[in-house]
Amino acid sequence: HALAIPVGVNSITGIAGLTLGGGFGWLTRKFGMTIDNVVSADLVTADKSGVVRVRAGKGNGKFGATARKMSLRGYSLIAAAGVNGFVFGFFRIAWIIIASIYLYNVAVETGQFQVMKESIAGVSSDRRLQVILIAFCFGAFLEGTGGGGAPVAIAGSFLIGLGFPHFQAATLCLLANTAPVAWGGVGNPIRVLNGVTGLPIHELNAMVGRILPPFSLILPAWLVITMVGWRRALEVLPALVVSGASFAAMQFYWSNYQETGLVDIVAAIFSLLVMVAFLRFWKPRRLMEEGEGEVTVKLREHGLWTVLRG
Repeated sequence: HALAIPVGVNSITGIAGLTLGGGFGWLTRKFGMTIDNVVSADLVTADKSGVVRVRAGKGNGKFGATARKMSLRGYSLIAAAGVNGFVFGFFRIAWIIIASIYLYNVAVETGQFQVMKESIAGVSSDRRLQVILIAFCFGAFLEGTGGGGAPVAIAGSFLIGLGFPHFQAATLCLLANTAPVAWGGVGNPIRVLNGVTGLPIHELNAMVGRILPPFSLILPAWLVITMVGWRRALEVLPALVVSGASFAAMQFYWSNYQETGLVDIVAAIFSLLVMVAFLRFWKPRRLMEEGEGEVTVKLREHGLWTVLRG
C-alpha cells in the first residue's frame, strides 16, 4: 500500500516564532513552498520487520522538484529566512512594544496614568463592575496600544491595588484579554498575518471582525460569572449586556468599515464611555464592595479636563 505524504513549510510557522515566521512566509511566496507546491514521497513497507523505503517523487511547484534539491538549498534559505524574519519581526512587532513601554513610563512619571486609573475605578465601587471597567474595557485599551502582556501586568496590578486577590486578578485579566488580542499592539497580529500570507489585509481584518464580536458580547458575563457565580452576576446583567454589546458593535464596525490599527483602542474607549454614561443612571440593587485583599489604591476625584488630559 502506498501513502502520499506532502512535505512542505506552513506559511505562517517558523522557528522561534517571530524571528523566522516572517522569513518563512517570504519563502513561501518567493519559492512556492506551500501545500500546493510540495515534494511528494511514496512510503513502501519493505518486509515484515517494519523497514520502510522512501522514494521521492516530483512535486508540482517551482521550488520542490525533489527532496534532495530541497535539502541542498536548505541552509542558505534558512539563513535568509532568519535575517528576513528578524527584520520583519523587529520593525513590525518589537518596535511597537518598545514605543508603548516608553509611552507608559512617560504617563507614569507625569502622573497621568494614575489619573486614568483613579477616574476609571471611581466610576463604581461595586467589584463586579470594577472588573468590567478595568479588566475588560481598560485591559482592551492596553492591549490595543501595546499588547505583549501589558493588560495582564498593568490591569492586574490595578485590581490587586483595589483589594482583589492576586491569583484572581491575574486570572480575570487573562480571560478578559481573549477577545481583543487579535488587534493587540495597534493591529500587529493582522499586519503580520498579511505579511506572511500575502492575503489582503482588509479582508483578513474584516473576517476576524466577524468572528470575535459574539465572543466580546458574552465576555463580560463570563468574567463576572467566573468571579462570583450566576446568582450575583445576574444582579448586574444590564451592565454586562451594555459593556459587551457596545464593545462588540464597535469592534465589528471598525474592523469591517474602517482600518486595522485602532480596532481595540476605539472599541475600548467607546465601551468605557458608554459604561460611564450608563452607570450614571443605573446602579445595582446590592453593591458588592467586600474583598479578600488589602486595598492600597486611594481614589481621588478629578475634574473633566484632568481626566481628558490623562
